[in-house]
Amino acid sequence: MAAARYGVKHIWEGHSFRTEGISPPGWFYMDAKYVQTIHTKFGDGKIETLPVLYMSKWLKWMIINGIKKFRPLYYFDYDKQKTKEFLAAEYGWQWYGGHHMENRTAYFVNNYYLPKKFNIDLRYSEFSALIRSGQTDRNSALEKIKEDKPFDQDILAEIKKRLGFSDADFEKIMNDKPLHYTHFKTYKQTFELLRPFFYLLYKSGYVTKSFYLKYCVLKEKKKEL
Repeated sequence: MAAARYGVKHIWEGHSFRTEGISPPGWFYMDAKYVQTIHTKFGDGKIETLPVLYMSKWLKWMIINGIKKFRPLYYFDYDKQKTKEFLAAEYGWQWYGGHHMENRTAYFVNNYYLPKKFNIDLRYSEFSALIRSGQTDRNSALEKIKEDKPFDQDILAEIKKRLGFSDADFEKIMNDKPLHYTHFKTYKQTFELLRPFFYLLYKSGYVTKSFYLKYCVLKEKKKEL
């Protein structure tokens, strides 16, 4: 939205496949139709303060506004530990404890909600990427994955308060059988039908290769976790 408003043509993203990896198909899915479907079925009120990326807006920003995304860390041998040491020495930066732990909501999702509700531990993607790029070894990763993910109980209380959930409401959500994204309406079939179009967008630099492969090429049947 900001790029379109101010005429910015390129957005730099900080993702690195060498240190973060790419999540396996089926672990995550997100699009506006999916969000809208979930909210209609389980939410209340209207989505007013959260911008929702509908496909029409997304395509307009790419095709009309010509906005491209660029991931500079893909193009050089990015070393995570050396970068952390440089930032600490030059700018007094402090390590916040782990991947996606710089934000309280992301901290809750990655360290509590995903592993407890869906048995998803993002460290598998992260450590696998670090092994492939030679920044750690398999034995070290296997030892680290045994450690419990840190979690601040105060954040859990904050999340419940912000969402208006009682302890009973929250426990019901956590204990209900999880469903797969294929149980809900999404843009996935549209992405698959428009695969040649998105291939052109990928080759032109408007969408990433990982998006094209996971959203447009890979087909997933409806399933439960």
